[in-house]
Amino acid sequence: MERGHQPGRGVIEQITHGMTMNGFQSARKGKLIPYSLEMERIRRLAALFANLEALFLLSLALYLFIRTATEDVTELDAMIAEIIFLVAGALGLFFAGRGLLRQKRYGRGPIVMANLIALGVAYYMIDGDRLVWGLTLGAVALVTGALAIAAIPQNPSE
Repeated sequence: MERGHQPGRGVIEQITHGMTMNGFQSARKGKLIPYSLEMERIRRLAALFANLEALFLLSLALYLFIRTATEDVTELDAMIAEIIFLVAGALGLFFAGRGLLRQKRYGRGPIVMANLIALGVAYYMIDGDRLVWGLTLGAVALVTGALAIAAIPQNPSE
């Protein structure tokens, strides 16, 4: 007998066992867990945007490193600290995006926080006469933050 096969039940009954109109019923405490392909798409988009932001931060860190190595920098310690901060932020966003793809709750918070900070930076860019950069950063931060908020993990225990 195959593992998971229950005699006397049809294949369709076995597949749909525990399903309701709105999703799947959890084995724990009978909770209803909504599932849709739309949620998976939102999760993938949020992870994609977070990874794009991480790539941008790494690119900026590389630019600052090359600029530091090729030019005379007056505040070397500040530049090194900024490069370390950018690399740490990029790694954080990358692992948070990975967490979203793995349906873990720890992926959402860092992405939302990073994008709230980015909204503040965008505001000051617009206020400092860098309108195009500020609007671009603000739009990306709004989209990524909204996608991260909407990317609800399937398993409530994680």
